[in-house]
Amino acid sequence: MCEETPTKTGDRIRRRITVLDRANVTISGDLKRALRAEGVADGLTSLPLGEQTFITRQVDDTVEPETREKRIQEAVQAALERSERKG
Repeated sequence: MCEETPTKTGDRIRRRITVLDRANVTISGDLKRALRAEGVADGLTSLPLGEQTFITRQVDDTVEPETREKRIQEAVQAALERSERKG
């Protein structure tokens, strides 16, 4: 941090921390379409919030289209497994 700012040991600094609303998980359009195509959209939303967030961030944080598609398929699989467990 000291390399990025003109601070040195002993300087006082001020930080701002933003807490994200964990209850608000945004699902991208392509992931929604894939979930709906397989009929498991409810499977993803029934996962614990932390797992939903992890899965959606994995999809959203990808750069390469091939990797994104792979992660979407992994998300669909997780939703499918959840749907099967719920019966």
